[in-house]
Amino acid sequence: MKFSLQYLYCKAGGTLATSLTRWTARLQQPRTVQLDWSAVNETAGRVYHVQRSTDGRSFSDIAIIPARNDNNPDYSLSDVLPGGPSGSSTGSPTAGSSGSFYYRLLIDDQGSISYSTIQQVRIDADAQGIRVYPNPATDFISVSTGATGNWRVDILAADGSLVQRETFLQASTMRVNFRSRMSAGTYFVRAFDLRGQRNFTSSFIVTGH
Repeated sequence: MKFSLQYLYCKAGGTLATSLTRWTARLQQPRTVQLDWSAVNETAGRVYHVQRSTDGRSFSDIAIIPARNDNNPDYSLSDVLPGGPSGSSTGSPTAGSSGSFYYRLLIDDQGSISYSTIQQVRIDADAQGIRVYPNPATDFISVSTGATGNWRVDILAADGSLVQRETFLQASTMRVNFRSRMSAGTYFVRAFDLRGQRNFTSSFIVTGH
């Protein structure tokens, strides 16, 4: 099994934000990304620009949120990803295509600009047959096949061993609640079409509790 690691950094002439204590982006539904962050020592007049990119270099605002100036404030935002025809001028992956979206925070302290690290969210292609979300997961996953049918859903460990098996009748989206606490790591989902006798496989990550 091969793994790759990608480092992304800002080249926009600002400094890296040091007041952020948390900044995450994860796929919550097939086309919705959940963004969460926390901060300390917020200055008066601070504004957060939540920005999205399709190439990790050119970013544009999707929301502008004034700081609350509370003690250790938490922020949350759901971003519904754009669709659009293939080859559109925005360069955004379409609703049925694979690709990545990148997120960062531009933090404006009355003209003093700093940036968060860049978070990458991967969208799987329809060719894989199923979508798995949320990813990373903690207590459950939802498996969307796009077609109503009778399905057997297996969760497999990285070594291929069976962790959990469920059967769903006349379903296209199946919620699989983990029967026991799962160790952090990478797992695989195998959805077997009981009528068409076809297998579809994808992967997901379990985070620590």
